[in-house]
Amino acid sequence: MTSGHLVDGAGCTDGISELNDALSQVLSGISVNEAEDVYAKQKKYMDRRIDMDELGNYYNVNQCLYSPVSYIPHVIGLFIGNYITDNALVYYYMGRTSGLLINALFVILAVWLIPDRKGIVALVASTPIFISQICTYSADGTINSFSLFFIAYILYLRNKGKMSAFDMVITAMGSGVVALSKVIYFPLVFLVFLVPGNSFKNKKTEIVFKVTTCVFAFTLFLVWFLIAKTYLFNFYGRNVYPDKQLAYLLRHIYYFPIIIIKTIIAENFNWLHGLFGGVILSNNVIFISYMFEVFMFITIIELLCLEDTSKEEVYKYSFKQKIIIWLTILLILGLTFSSLYVQWTPYMSETILGIQGRYFIPLILPFSLVLKRFRIIRNYEARLGLEWIVVMILNMYALAFEYYVFS
Repeated sequence: MTSGHLVDGAGCTDGISELNDALSQVLSGISVNEAEDVYAKQKKYMDRRIDMDELGNYYNVNQCLYSPVSYIPHVIGLFIGNYITDNALVYYYMGRTSGLLINALFVILAVWLIPDRKGIVALVASTPIFISQICTYSADGTINSFSLFFIAYILYLRNKGKMSAFDMVITAMGSGVVALSKVIYFPLVFLVFLVPGNSFKNKKTEIVFKVTTCVFAFTLFLVWFLIAKTYLFNFYGRNVYPDKQLAYLLRHIYYFPIIIIKTIIAENFNWLHGLFGGVILSNNVIFISYMFEVFMFITIIELLCLEDTSKEEVYKYSFKQKIIIWLTILLILGLTFSSLYVQWTPYMSETILGIQGRYFIPLILPFSLVLKRFRIIRNYEARLGLEWIVVMILNMYALAFEYYVFS
């Protein structure tokens, strides 16, 4: 199921436009009494609209680019809530809570399955930005948690031995979910080539499985990309013209690396701030400032420090495997920069708009696989315990902040 189109080509959601306006006022920070007054007035007007069968619609530009797969964890809660409650607030939070529980399950499975770098997986999943996304109606929350699971499963297969039919099905289905969740993360599917040849019955089985999995995922990726492309439209007021911008990009592809460099310079530390605990622009969620420094410092330590030197050789990656990982990372970065340049940036701009630090969350784990790590800090268990005390204290605040309703 996809969203509709308005006359100008923009994506929209069918529904009661007045309800969306009322919710916007509530989220602006009005008091409980004011919110009740707004609700009462809007409900009378909406009842008349319902009787006249004129529900209206409202712009839903960004969300129309996401496939329904991204919202399955939330829909499960809404489906159950539809049968057990008629309280709108309870119904709303059932969708959020099911999203949180299912996405948290993906993270738990990732920590359980991954043979190495369990600390990185757990730490990434504990950043305020990550938690904020998995407990709200966010497509990014689903792809972030599922990408951790998918990568962990690939690394689990790398050290497991012979793959079973079940493993092949899970890997193929996982690649399909990744391809449909968000088009910029499709290259994660190529990590299937990290699974060694001795995990298969023979060379032919290996080639057939890996190629078929990638072709299957690419087909899903291409289908949804063509659907999502129909929801791109011209923002005349912002000088954004996706079709013209794409043609310009293809004609000047040699200049695009310079545009990326200029964008990185212009953004300075903003992406790091958004990656490690600062702000989620789309939700207007701003956490306390020192979260950024604390989480960035702990993440750097976890990226560089070995957990167990006795297993270092087992988890080493060959030069060929590192090339695969680097290509995956670079392709995702390229798709991220190019997609935001086409769909969100003014025509012929020298920098790219719309990129946020949270978009790089799925890259942290692959990036950790190609870093040289050192045993630079002793007493690993004691340090890890101290880190998690700090992380849990900060996240008690972050989680409470996310479920905060009225002042």
